[in-house]
Amino acid sequence: LKLVTTPRIAQGLISPAIERLRQANPKLKSTVDVLSRFDLDNLVGLRRFDLAIASLPVSHALVELENHPLFRVRLEAVMRADHPLAGKAHVTAADLADVNLVGLWEDQLWRQQMNEFMRFNGKIGHYVVETRSSLMACQLAIDGAGIAVFDRLSARGLDLSGVVMRPLEPERGITFGYVRHSHQTPSEMAGALIKCLRETLREFRKMSAENAASVALIDGKVG
Repeated sequence: LKLVTTPRIAQGLISPAIERLRQANPKLKSTVDVLSRFDLDNLVGLRRFDLAIASLPVSHALVELENHPLFRVRLEAVMRADHPLAGKAHVTAADLADVNLVGLWEDQLWRQQMNEFMRFNGKIGHYVVETRSSLMACQLAIDGAGIAVFDRLSARGLDLSGVVMRPLEPERGITFGYVRHSHQTPSEMAGALIKCLRETLREFRKMSAENAASVALIDGKVG
């Protein structure tokens, strides 16, 4: 089983899903190529793989790809528990305009989505640290450098001691799913992994009311 994914969800979703798959198929051998989103967009059309798991859409100029949505995550502001905004139930663009932000570079998709969120609400964000890594941005917020916008599923496995997450208002989200080459016949193990991904997501939602509110499964046929 050959997989391609991005760092954002590799630890929080892909790793536990593969372990679930291996429990049912102990002789399974697999490869997991973790690429930056920039590299994934450029290389996914040229590499041989069973599935790519990433935020959608994924496209390539030379190869026709199929995008299949699996779930949607709610974006939330990540901050230290002693931050002035930590007591709010939701965080607005006006709130974020008045604080230090940490986030991705201007040319990255999730930063562009955040810029759109701010502009739509008539505000501009003040970024004190910019990085190519969404995980690094979240860690910077955990360490107190400012507020990052992330999601609970991707933050799974990070040390969130002394940290709170507050959903954006109005709500914003990102859709994730699996990608394969068009007309590619799905392998049995690829279909089994998709089932394991859904089971892992259901398990994550059952852990708390906050988790359940932060991840929405998208119904669809497996394979």
